[in-house]
Amino acid sequence: MRTVKLTEEQIDVIAYALEYMGTEWAYVARQLSDSKSVESTSMKDSDKKEVRKQLRVARNILPKLGFSKDNF
Repeated sequence: MRTVKLTEEQIDVIAYALEYMGTEWAYVARQLSDSKSVESTSMKDSDKKEVRKQLRVARNILPKLGFSKDNF
C-alpha cells in the first residue's frame, strides 16, 4: 500500500466531500428501508447494496479525519 501525503486543505476538501456524500448516501439508505419510497421500489438490489457500501466506507473514513460519523 502506498502512503500519500496530503495538505490540510486537501484533507478539508476530502472530509467535506465525504460528509456531503455520506449525508446523501445516508438519506438514500434510510429511504431504502421505507417500503413505500420511490428509491425502495425503483432501485435494483445491486444499486441498493452499492449505496449501503458507500455509506459504510464514508462512516469508517470520517472518524480517521477527525469528524464524527454521527453527523449524518
